[in-house]
Parts: sequence; structure tokens; C-alpha cells
Amino acid sequence: GPELDLGLEVYLADVPGISLGEGQIQVRATVNVDIVDYGCGQTLLASSVPVKAWLTLDIQDQKLQMSIDQLVILGVNLDAGECNTVLGQRCIFPFTYKGKTYDSCTDAGTSLHRYWCATSVEPDGTFIESKWGTCSARCHVVGNYIMPWLNDHLSSFLEEYVHPVVDLHRPAGDALTLENTTLRVLLNSIIVRSDFHLDLTGFLGTRYGPPSAQLLLQGRSFSSLA
Repeated sequence: GPELDLGLEVYLADVPGISLGEGQIQVRATVNVDIVDYGCGQTLLASSVPVKAWLTLDIQDQKLQMSIDQLVILGVNLDAGECNTVLGQRCIFPFTYKGKTYDSCTDAGTSLHRYWCATSVEPDGTFIESKWGTCSARCHVVGNYIMPWLNDHLSSFLEEYVHPVVDLHRPAGDALTLENTTLRVLLNSIIVRSDFHLDLTGFLGTRYGPPSAQLLLQGRSFSSLA
């Protein structure tokens, strides 16, 4: 029989709802997920998935930075927050083991690649022998794979589609230059601060001609015929 040419299509079903919290933006949306047979142009399976995401926004080197802190899909909570062992003990980060400091679960010192964390440390953060536990699968998979994968794709999306359009160095061409831009998300508000330099020489020169532009910039009047 003919081979199946299957593909996965993911798109927003409606306009996302956005709310601002202290340091984070919450986005609520419904995402349609379709499995399509491109060979015959038919949708084999279609479903709608409610999604909530908590995002952190920042501006670094005049570029918008965004990261996903928490994601809830169909009631499943994905975040890189508190990490526990399989016995429910809280992991302590960072911890130092054999001179190296770890901020997440590690398989260092194991022969079976079993990921573990410190459950108690010395005052200087050094691992205490026998005070460790095997990291839960959720802790290891979500923190080391799922969240980094999502944020890598988000960064790639910003680089390819957002940064070429939103130029925070020169948002109005050569007329306006921004530097040292910072962004803070507060409850129901976003505060953006920036140093700027305004140069209207090119704009006025194009509109009125270079000589008249110089007169305007010097505060002197001139006459022009329509």
C-alpha cells in the first residue's frame, strides 16, 4: 500500500491571555495539536491542549531575552524548581564533590550513571559522605532535558524571528539610538528604562533638504514652497 507521510502541526487555537506578576509574565492559551497525513491531505487526529506558562523577560546587550520558568500542560507541571530524591528528601544545590561544584544532579563517581544529589552539606557547601540520594526521574529529566530543550528552542525563535524585527539598538533607524536598556516586570506593569540619543539630521534632511535641516537644528526659521 502507499506509504504514510505523517506530520505534526502545533498552533494556537485562540488569542493567549497574559497577566503580569512580580518578576514574571503568565501566559494562558489553548494549543491545537494535529496529526496530518500529507499524502492525502487528511487530519488523522486533532486535539486541543490547555497550556499555562510562566516566563521571565530581560534585556541583555540590547536584545530581548525570554525563558520559561514553569509550564503546565494538561495538569502536568513542568518546572526546574525544587528537586527531590526518590525517597522525598530535598536536594541541596549547589554542593561540592571532589573539588567540583554542582548546581544540578550528577552521575559523578557512579559506574551505572545513576544521577544523585547531596541532601546535606558542610557550611562551606562540601558534600557530606553518605548524605546523598538518587534524584527522582522528574527532577533529572525536567531539569536537565525538558526545560533546557524548551528554552533553547525559545532562544532560537527569538534570534530568527524577533531580533531581526525588534532592533533595540536603533528602533527608529539612525534617528534614535538606545543603550543600557533594562526591563522589570511588576504586578500589572512593565517598566523599561533606557539611555537614548536622538539625531534628526537625516530625517529633516530627507524631508526639507540638508541646508534647511541645518537651519531647523540651529533653531532658525526658513521658508519652503509646497
